[in-house]
Amino acid sequence: MSHPRPFELLREAINTHDPEQVRGCFSPSYRCEMPMHPDQGFEGNERVRENYRRIFALAPDLHAEVVRSSIGQGEIWSEWEMRGHNGAGEEVLIRGCVIATADTDEHITWTRFYLDPVTSSEPGPILRAP
Repeated sequence: MSHPRPFELLREAINTHDPEQVRGCFSPSYRCEMPMHPDQGFEGNERVRENYRRIFALAPDLHAEVVRSSIGQGEIWSEWEMRGHNGAGEEVLIRGCVIATADTDEHITWTRFYLDPVTSSEPGPILRAP
C-alpha cells in the first residue's frame, strides 16, 4: 500500500536510525502537539533530532511501519507501529495514530501524536467498575 510521501519519507528515515535524517522530514517551524501528554508538546525540528537520538539509544533496532493512512481536508491521518528491542533485549512496541499537515511533499509542519508504548499484551477490561 502506498502512503502519503511525507510519511513514507519519515518511515524510511526512522528505519535508517539516523536522527538527522528524521529531523530532515520536518520543517524548521514544525509544531508537535501531544494531547495525551500536553506538557511534552514542542516546536522546531531540532527537538525532533534530540528526541530520536534518545529513542535510538533506547531501541537501536527500532523499525517503523505505517499501517494505514488517509488524506482529507489538508490533513494526513495515519496509524503507526514501531518495534525494536531495548538494551536488555526486551521487545519495545509503540503503536498509535498521527495526524499531520505538510508544506510540501517532503516536510511535515504540524502533528498531533497519539503514539504510546504498548505496556501489556494481557487481555483485560477497558473500563473498570468503581
